[in-house]
Amino acid sequence: MATKEYVRKDVYFTVLPCRKGERIYRFWDLLAIQICFGIGAWFFLIGSQTGMWLSAKQAIPAIIFGNCFGLLLMGAVAIISARYGVEQLLGSVPIFGPKFTIVNVIFFAVTWLCALALAALMFGQSAIKLWGTIFNDNSVLASAFPGATIWAVLALIVGFIFASRGPDTLKWFTRIAAVFMIVVLIGLILYLLIHVGLDNIFKAKPAAPIVIEGDADLSNRWNIASSFEVNIGLGLSWAYFYGQYTRLAKSESGGFHGCMWGWGALAAVAGVFAAFAALAIGQYDPTSWLVVMSTNVGFPLIALIGLILMAVANISSISTIIYPAAITLVSNYPKLKWGLALAIATVPALILCTPGFYGRIASIYAIIGLINGIYGAIIVTDYFFISKGVYKLRDIFNTKEGYQYFHGVNPAAAISMAFGLVFYLIILNPITWTSLTGWFPYITAGVPTVILTGVLYYILMKAWIVKKYPAPIQAEKQE
Repeated sequence: MATKEYVRKDVYFTVLPCRKGERIYRFWDLLAIQICFGIGAWFFLIGSQTGMWLSAKQAIPAIIFGNCFGLLLMGAVAIISARYGVEQLLGSVPIFGPKFTIVNVIFFAVTWLCALALAALMFGQSAIKLWGTIFNDNSVLASAFPGATIWAVLALIVGFIFASRGPDTLKWFTRIAAVFMIVVLIGLILYLLIHVGLDNIFKAKPAAPIVIEGDADLSNRWNIASSFEVNIGLGLSWAYFYGQYTRLAKSESGGFHGCMWGWGALAAVAGVFAAFAALAIGQYDPTSWLVVMSTNVGFPLIALIGLILMAVANISSISTIIYPAAITLVSNYPKLKWGLALAIATVPALILCTPGFYGRIASIYAIIGLINGIYGAIIVTDYFFISKGVYKLRDIFNTKEGYQYFHGVNPAAAISMAFGLVFYLIILNPITWTSLTGWFPYITAGVPTVILTGVLYYILMKAWIVKKYPAPIQAEKQE
């Protein structure tokens, strides 16, 4: 029994594949993780941004379709790790080659560090308002800066501690935090439906739409395209995270559907009501809504309870980001100790914990959607059309032979990824939110980039790579 427990712990904290008997997450556990993971910060913030750009009637399809379609495009990514029990980037080795892992680690790091900073800053915003509500003062700990940043650092430390305990602890913590997040969401929904009313929400004008002087039609196109882009970006953004949790799923079906429902339809509902709240209240910051709600209803405890629950949910978001980031590092760089991997996964996020970063959700998730989208497009294309989802576990770990391609890199994947980056950036500059070609308000950027990246990868693989550098499974079929 002790030996079994030792091996199980090794699986949770090192490079070892996770076998069926060592997996602990059922459908409901994954659903709870995704609820905490997604709703706690990003669905509220992106839903809010959508409500700052669009009316309620326009916001609903932008949020639901954008998130669910983006997620569906990446769906097959969940299955590979669930099938083979390997960490996400190890599961990508048959497609990209082992030497390309460093590029995917860098791209994944951009994703997790940005997500960490946003969740930590949202905790900070909750904490400064909570401190001000309880103590009724304007001290440093109740200030936007450096107060929110100080609290954000504290949130990262607490999240670090929970993440260090591994998936067993996270399973129970996220179950509790998911209930807290649902309570906040139900409270928000009741306030909007009863106190504000759907009629008023649907009549409300967005507080900060994009305006192109002298062209109302183009302004409308930019607002719609921008809203779809950030929501599709959020849907695509889970590509690097999928396998970190589905490797622990008891079944492929549970892993796939737990992610699809948790990050998809259920979380998108939270985004819709976040957009409604932004329209009704006219403010971007979700933590401010709780204070406004409390004042309007005349019941101060609403703010107090809501801010506490939201703060706990944000801690759970932080923990559920740090663990997969750290497991990626130790899986791909086995000489790293667990504590050092956790530190590398967490500490750089401190640089991003500034007030200005918290307000740049559109740019952040356009960038995250871009790098996750081109990665996921290649994985999904390979899964359905090249390998048919059949890989050799032994060859994933074979650094001398296995899936070597050209000096350890699959040229088709590298070229397709480079093409996707360039194509997206000529359509939309996510930093300045401008379009070099002028195409963005008509076609958006994320979806066409994903499709064209996948198509190019397919052509290159079929016409060139499969013939010149047959992967182990393909070589076996040819014999």
